[in-house]
Amino acid sequence: MNRFDEIVNQVRNDEPAPEIAAEAAERVRRELFGAGAAGVAEIRGCGDFQTLIPSYLQKTISDARRMLLEDHVRECVSCRKALDAARGSTPRTVAITTRVRRPRWGAIAAALFLCAAGAVYASRYSFMHWFDSGPRATVEVAAGMIYRVTDAGILPAVEGAALADNEEIRTADGARAMLRLWDGSRVEMNERAGLSVGRSYRGTTIRLDRGHIIVQAAKQKQGKLFVSTGDGEVAVKGTIFSVNRGILGALVSVAEGEVQVTTAGKSSSLQPGQQTATSDAVAATAAAAEFAWSRDSVRYLALLGELTALQNRLERIPSPGLRYQSRLLAYAPDDAILYSAIPNLNLTLAEMRRVFDERLQSSEVLRSWWTAAENKSLRESVDFLLDKLRELSASLGEEIAMTLQGASTPYPILFAEV
Repeated sequence: MNRFDEIVNQVRNDEPAPEIAAEAAERVRRELFGAGAAGVAEIRGCGDFQTLIPSYLQKTISDARRMLLEDHVRECVSCRKALDAARGSTPRTVAITTRVRRPRWGAIAAALFLCAAGAVYASRYSFMHWFDSGPRATVEVAAGMIYRVTDAGILPAVEGAALADNEEIRTADGARAMLRLWDGSRVEMNERAGLSVGRSYRGTTIRLDRGHIIVQAAKQKQGKLFVSTGDGEVAVKGTIFSVNRGILGALVSVAEGEVQVTTAGKSSSLQPGQQTATSDAVAATAAAAEFAWSRDSVRYLALLGELTALQNRLERIPSPGLRYQSRLLAYAPDDAILYSAIPNLNLTLAEMRRVFDERLQSSEVLRSWWTAAENKSLRESVDFLLDKLRELSASLGEEIAMTLQGASTPYPILFAEV
């Protein structure tokens, strides 16, 4: 043991004499309560605190006791009342009056209009809800043990059975089911899956409690089709996609169209062949594997392969090279607060259209999908947009610029060489 340890042990084992300890305690008491201060020497309760009030008001109390009293009255109602009474203060009554103004008929008319509009909307919504109180889905195919969870208990779900709003349906081990929703969408359920279908002003919502489903979403006339997994939401207008929900989260994969996935406040857009998970704990798989169990797997996988190949081919089309200067910058107005310029994409658009038409002619799968009746509006929109863009860009120079100007009310100007 070194010298330092010996000193520490001596200090630790040294006990002061009783008279020395008493003298030290007395010094602490005098420091805390003050020598000769009015009031009791030891505070045991509210009565002792209240005896300190006169010296507190006369400011003859020690700082230590003043802090103790102020801290106590913050929590003790009776002592706070005693302090207020000693100060001679009485509760004040505050009178609140209102001034009657002349009615503003414009505001009254606006309020009545809003009330009437609200009543009309509420009645319209109630009427629509009553009018649309029919089944939300129908069991189109039932292979194996399928169950409906109703108010009357768990009942078997046979082909043709109708599902009420938010009524749950489940598939047992080894069972499969196909549902047709009221809007024409179809939902294929794998084994050990459970879901319910509801409708609101937003559209139709499939609440997937567990398991794997494939959705063929019909074109939505109003609202969207949603799939809710608890930790995420999928929104579509018309497409084919898969949602596989497990304990750790859900995996969303797309075979056709575009899917918007929102989870943890963040949104992402998925194209054919892409997938995303609602949790980092969910491992990614090959998108094709998510559709392999379906009864329509041959069609899904063929379409997925064709769309993926088309997307890869379009991405390989060379785009205009990098530009380090803008020829149109010299023509920008002096008061422009923003300037942006992009290259003319006429050649790129023409090449994209050529590649698409070429692939369409060589692929029966892609041609059948593109010419299907449900894709008529998509076909017309794409053709119109591409034709207008090519027509416009063919008449312009190599660069298209835009400026934003005007300090108080900014407005854009688009210009290019012709």
